[in-house]
Amino acid sequence: MPHSFSFRFSTLSQSAYAIVEFAEKQSAANAVEEEKQTMNGLHIVVRPREVREFVSSGITQRNAALEGKKKKEDNLRLETQMLMAELVQKKTIDKQLFALSENISLSPSSLQIRYLICHLLQEVFSEFFANCRVFPYGSSVNGCGGNGSDLDIFLSLNWSDETWMYPFASLKQHEQVQESSSAAASSSSRDADGASDGANPTTASDGSKMEEDTLDPDQAPEKECLEFVAQIIQKCVPSCHKVQTIASARKPVIKFVHKDSGLHCDIILNNRLVLRNTELIHFYCTLDPVVRPLIY
Repeated sequence: MPHSFSFRFSTLSQSAYAIVEFAEKQSAANAVEEEKQTMNGLHIVVRPREVREFVSSGITQRNAALEGKKKKEDNLRLETQMLMAELVQKKTIDKQLFALSENISLSPSSLQIRYLICHLLQEVFSEFFANCRVFPYGSSVNGCGGNGSDLDIFLSLNWSDETWMYPFASLKQHEQVQESSSAAASSSSRDADGASDGANPTTASDGSKMEEDTLDPDQAPEKECLEFVAQIIQKCVPSCHKVQTIASARKPVIKFVHKDSGLHCDIILNNRLVLRNTELIHFYCTLDPVVRPLIY
């Protein structure tokens, strides 16, 4: 005999559904021995009820994140073990330093991604500031960067100096500088075929255009310019998130994360000294190969 009974009616298929609970398992097993049955002259289908385990989507996402973190840690541990095994084979500290710097140096693909991000920002900012320029600076291009280094970005809202050419303005120029460097520096450079600064990144347009506010970069305060640039990134560059303006820093900066690559990026405005410093560090590295591992 049934222990409990519930009835449901579907208006979509004009069908009736009944859920019958039995007091004993054997009685339930006997009831579903035949799928197609007849009851009071009506044809019915009897099936055992499927029991599905409920798993919260939040738990699933959390487990996936934990698995991804564990896999990343395992890969890092393996890479560290391989690096240690390589360093043990080196007979002097000098050779260990060079091997270490070569191992953690910026790969061509990582360098290409950094230039693509700068090119994307250049395309977006040009819609608001016709004479703006976006350049990478710091460890990403001076020869002292690693794959885990942040991307430092210089932004000029009104670039008027056409007499000075920044040597790391594009990936092509960067490669030319590397090729013309000393043998010690160029031996670590690798070819990145197909990579260029005109890589057709997705145009920053999510369907909701910003109001075309006019802002004079030469007259507006730096804080106002920073906030306006941060708004452009938030609203017009969907591949960048966690945008944060830090106006209280010694040199105000905009921080954000590039979603696809996971790169943490910092933008500063109109401080050309960082470009000169980048050139200087790169020059030191080409003069003496010892400089690079010491900076690491």
